[in-house]
Amino acid sequence: MSQLVTRCPHCSTSFHVNEQQLRAARGAVRCGSCLQVFRADENIVFADSDADASKDLDALLEDDDFLIHDDIDLEDDEPAPPTVPAAAATNAADRDTEKKMKDEPLIGEAFGDTEWQDIASAEAGDAEDEDDDGATLKPDWQEDPWANDTPEPPQQREPAFTSRYDDASADEFSEQLEHIQSHTTEPPATEKPPFSADPERERLISAIEPAPLEVAWRPRRDRRVPGWLWGLSALLLLVAIAAQLAYFRFDSLSKQQPWRDLYGKACPVLGCELPPLEDLQAIHTSNLMVRSHPQLAGALVVDAVLLNTAPYAQPFPSLLLSFSDLKNKPVASRLFAPRDYLQGELAGRRQMPSGSPVHIAIEIVDPGSEAVNYELHIAR
Repeated sequence: MSQLVTRCPHCSTSFHVNEQQLRAARGAVRCGSCLQVFRADENIVFADSDADASKDLDALLEDDDFLIHDDIDLEDDEPAPPTVPAAAATNAADRDTEKKMKDEPLIGEAFGDTEWQDIASAEAGDAEDEDDDGATLKPDWQEDPWANDTPEPPQQREPAFTSRYDDASADEFSEQLEHIQSHTTEPPATEKPPFSADPERERLISAIEPAPLEVAWRPRRDRRVPGWLWGLSALLLLVAIAAQLAYFRFDSLSKQQPWRDLYGKACPVLGCELPPLEDLQAIHTSNLMVRSHPQLAGALVVDAVLLNTAPYAQPFPSLLLSFSDLKNKPVASRLFAPRDYLQGELAGRRQMPSGSPVHIAIEIVDPGSEAVNYELHIAR
């Protein structure tokens, strides 16, 4: 489909238009840059060498035979018999007068009062879209021709022109338009951008060079704790726990093997003294016998044998001697320390040898005739 070039009289932006767009609403289109409505057929751009072709196109576009009656309902639809376009016979003054008469009536007769009211109500909403920088043409045949910015309708409508041409005239216009385009040698003007680039600004931008970037990179140190350090820490923790346990349980552990040997090695360094070994459960009494004293009246002699079954020597224990009657009720009792029952060769000794029986003899006062039962225990 052949195209022409039209220029917006408001912002001087050029656009491509085709035959279908010119026939949609009598050549009325909306500028995609400033959103103003103008007559595309009156602003066709031609080269100076094609002045004759421009005049022929103006003569053809002045006629209303390209209006499609099926698209727009005219208020005074009185079809007239087709006539030959008289644009060639009219002079320039008549054409100017006729153009002034057609500016508003063409828009007025295509729309009724209802359409003008809709346009006025939508005018406020279209003001927000005026910042659109797109310079593309929005032909009225793709949407409602007068849905957006349209001048406020006149207060008093002028008499509308009636359509005088039919589809045959529109076909004749198309043929003549193609004939004019075939004689036009100048290529259609390209669409101008709404904003031109600033050459000075472009030179400044192109002169910008990236600044050298210096990055001082240092290898990141591995802050993980080495495995040997974890092992050493665990060992020190175990040693600390063992030292606390040995300190607070010194009295009991120092009397038991094999802990006593460990204490024996540490005490010379730490300045401590080991207590004597003592295992009272390893000392047993046997051969207990109570008899009257051979020399003193009212006195008794208690004989017994002590045996240390422990593998080591330990101090002599304290002995508890008790008497009871026939009903096992306590009658008398006494606790004897080692110095009380060690006499003769054993006097002054503190350690009881291991595995050697020791015979002891204790002199006591007779507890009475009721004391018929007696027992000797290792005091703990």
